[in-house]
Amino acid sequence: MTHMFIIATHDLEHLKSSRMHLTLPHLYKDLVYLETYKRWKRGGDFIMQDNSIFELKDVVAGDLLDFARQIGADEVMVPERLRNMEVCVALIDEFCRKLTQADRKQFRFAACLQGKTWEEIAEHYRILDSEYGRYIDTICIPFGLEFDCYNTENEMWMHSGWNRFSNVWRLVKEGFWNPARDHHLLGLHNPAELALYEKSELFNEAVLKSIRSNDSSICYRYGQYGAKFYLNEGLLYKKIKGQLDFNSHYTSAEQFAMFFRNKQIMSQFIDGMGGDALWQSYASNASTYEYSLAREFK
Repeated sequence: MTHMFIIATHDLEHLKSSRMHLTLPHLYKDLVYLETYKRWKRGGDFIMQDNSIFELKDVVAGDLLDFARQIGADEVMVPERLRNMEVCVALIDEFCRKLTQADRKQFRFAACLQGKTWEEIAEHYRILDSEYGRYIDTICIPFGLEFDCYNTENEMWMHSGWNRFSNVWRLVKEGFWNPARDHHLLGLHNPAELALYEKSELFNEAVLKSIRSNDSSICYRYGQYGAKFYLNEGLLYKKIKGQLDFNSHYTSAEQFAMFFRNKQIMSQFIDGMGGDALWQSYASNASTYEYSLAREFK
């Protein structure tokens, strides 16, 4: 898995930490932002263009492919509607019908699972994989699911990363997950979540390899606040609230030092190290069920 570090524009050059990047088209009007990523693309980096729905609460106005051509994106997130699986399918259908052969040769395409229940997430996955598989290269799973894989809603479970982890677990368990397809984990609540996929006996080598990437601004924002990641539990409590201010920048040596400290721990999580305390909290969540999920943690 590769982590895409989301960083405020002023600090992009100083803190570049990956050769895969998630870009936000509503920020392309900032020429520093745009030209930095265009230069990295010319250097061979991979650009995954988001649709800015998390930041704007709706897909950015304009043609997503025009934005993608502007920055030289490799992969484009298709239009979507938060929490609405049926509307997402309609939007994908409309988007894909307009694609030309030249568009399909120029870009890869990614789509995010949306829904209000596990059943809708599973159905959305099935539709993307089987009905739109010739268009959609990467299936994305968001960090902000309000429910776990048995539709339990618990705020602390969500903030621990359990909701997404358990939904991925059940997609694999019930045979929806296609390990031949790329997957991207959109965002993070707790960075230690990334270590836990390798701890699960269910996630074999093929499944793990299919989880291509993750993105988050959490490493940058925790550097801003001078807050630490912890190898055993990731975060001691909930993630600091709020979105990244892309006009902000680091103003002290301590912020840079904290970023690089947390980046090192993030690398360990990505390598499957750490997260033991978080794994125990997941085991506690699973113990509330009489299903095979609970047996996973025994």
